[in-house]
Amino acid sequence: MQSTVRDFGEIKFKTTTYNGITIVVRSTDEWVNASKMVMTLTKNNQSRLVDLFKSVNWTEYYNYFKQMMQSSSNEIPFVEFYEQNLTYPHDLRGYYVHPKLVNYIAIWASPKYSFIVSEIMDTINKNSLAQHITFERNARRTIDRLNEEVMEQMAIADNLAGDIEQLVPRTVFDQQKQAYILILNVIDTVDNNTTFEMRRLCKNNMKIGLLNQLKLHSVRFFDNLPVAVTSYHEIQQALIANFEQVTFRYNKFTLNNQEGLIEDVINVIIDEIERIHD
Repeated sequence: MQSTVRDFGEIKFKTTTYNGITIVVRSTDEWVNASKMVMTLTKNNQSRLVDLFKSVNWTEYYNYFKQMMQSSSNEIPFVEFYEQNLTYPHDLRGYYVHPKLVNYIAIWASPKYSFIVSEIMDTINKNSLAQHITFERNARRTIDRLNEEVMEQMAIADNLAGDIEQLVPRTVFDQQKQAYILILNVIDTVDNNTTFEMRRLCKNNMKIGLLNQLKLHSVRFFDNLPVAVTSYHEIQQALIANFEQVTFRYNKFTLNNQEGLIEDVINVIIDEIERIHD
């Protein structure tokens, strides 16, 4: 099978040819140019689709088709599933029909070659599904990457805000002294390296349900964080002092794997928090 894509304004038309039979699909709704298909099936420069659309058999079939489509997909009442378009370039004009109507029209035009039409449509549908799956995967990767970048920017802002706080003399109210939590998670393990993520959050206005979820799904949940821990700087310095080859990227850090690594990291953070408490 050979396929080509042609643009007309913002609309793309995909033309697939197999054994001399041509199928043109409109990208906006995946409707098929039935006129073009019938002319290649019958080897005639006229489709005679008007004769089909006036026939009793078509009317009965099409009315039932509309009824089933509208009941199953909540389509707007009285919507049509085929249309004639004479505004496209000459070789793209004709009747465009819903893809589920193609087989009926192909059998009407040429029972002999209708099987080939079915094969072409199956291939088009498979390719369309594969493209949709690829698009979904790429979109998901993009969203994940954007979310990660947002979290990193939030961590930068949190660090900057903490650094500014440290420079400004202030009185800390008792109810604010233990208003923060620190969450530790393992986000990646590649080869001999493990990457951790730290998130410092204010729990003053946090709902109990969210707080419990964070406790449940974290590698370690540090509550009642000292207000002096206004950035990750203190913990970063403690990790550097206790581990070799530690690398940082905003609120993430990567360490070489070793036995009991997670427990060792947790203990270093606990010791640093207790030191600051004192």
